[in-house]
Amino acid sequence: MFKHLLVILLLLAPAAHAARRDTVTDWIASGDHWLSVGPMLSVTGRSGNAHLGLGVEVTYNIVDKLLATGIFTQAQWTSGHARLAGGFQLSAGPFGFEFGAQHETGTRAFLPTSGIHFAPYLTFGFASLALRFGTPFGAWDSRGEGETRVAYGSEVGIVLTLKAPLPLKGCNTGPCQLLR
Repeated sequence: MFKHLLVILLLLAPAAHAARRDTVTDWIASGDHWLSVGPMLSVTGRSGNAHLGLGVEVTYNIVDKLLATGIFTQAQWTSGHARLAGGFQLSAGPFGFEFGAQHETGTRAFLPTSGIHFAPYLTFGFASLALRFGTPFGAWDSRGEGETRVAYGSEVGIVLTLKAPLPLKGCNTGPCQLLR
């Protein structure tokens, strides 16, 4: 059920928004462009163990009234390895979600592993709170003879991000008024 709802949202939200404009370029030209940068703190669970992570997130969004679309990238240090992620964001008001790819670097116990990143989030001004899901789809190193390391498993976590929004173009929406 949740997967079907997600697919419907992914397909309909951009189409419904684009229908309000003559062309996509009109929408890009008229929306406010924002770059947001800030620290992120996460607590994730994997195989019954909790892990604390600290990193940075950078987002670029085009905001038009209530709907915002954009891209994100994250770099985080957690439990002796790096977790990198990047992809797309879509939000309506305070509610949104990220969908993209993730990669976790290898350690003595784990192989470098890539996967899918999905995180619904809620934004309150300069802060956001996300429920992050990471699902691996494969390890980069092959399991050669004598290899004892394994790929990372799935993760679920809570992520708090504090971001300073910087207006790049436009500046006609509510958040911009707060910065004036």
